[in-house]
Amino acid sequence: MSKGKTFEVEREIKSIVFVDTNVIVCPEAVDKLRKGGNLLCISLTSIKELDKLKCHRKISLAVRETIRKIDSLLSVNDPNLLIIRQMNFEGLDLDKKNPDHKIIASLNYVLHQFRLKLEPFKSYEKIKMLSNDNLFRILARGIDNENKIIVEPYLTNIRALNNDNSSKKKSHRSFYRREHLKIANQ
Repeated sequence: MSKGKTFEVEREIKSIVFVDTNVIVCPEAVDKLRKGGNLLCISLTSIKELDKLKCHRKISLAVRETIRKIDSLLSVNDPNLLIIRQMNFEGLDLDKKNPDHKIIASLNYVLHQFRLKLEPFKSYEKIKMLSNDNLFRILARGIDNENKIIVEPYLTNIRALNNDNSSKKKSHRSFYRREHLKIANQ
């Protein structure tokens, strides 16, 4: 008889993934960011921004696909997707009319709920904020004095848009990059 062995089961760390609008312009991001039990949080302001972007000539197909995907997931009450309607401007010196600042205030709301270990955030171990906008990432870091938020860029959506349109001229690819950077820096 062999002695009992103990095995450590590596547990997957589940994260709250809060995204800026420029991340979900790529529809594949919605599925990718929910993998592994992560909770994808999208502010209502980002949903409104997507609605405006669906009319943008060069990215309308991708944006419309993202909107359909989000709608489909919400219609089946997907537990790994949450639209954040609340905003918390407390302690923030931000413009309540600026869309980026509204998204930051929604992130601040999630952060406060996470710190208080309230549902649906209490079973997650960290918050990741993804944006391709440098200024937005600076603002996101500014709301967290306890280092509870990991702030990172999410650049694969540019590559995905380019790959989806690989049969088109190279000028289209550079247009997507330029347009995405414009959107990211608005």
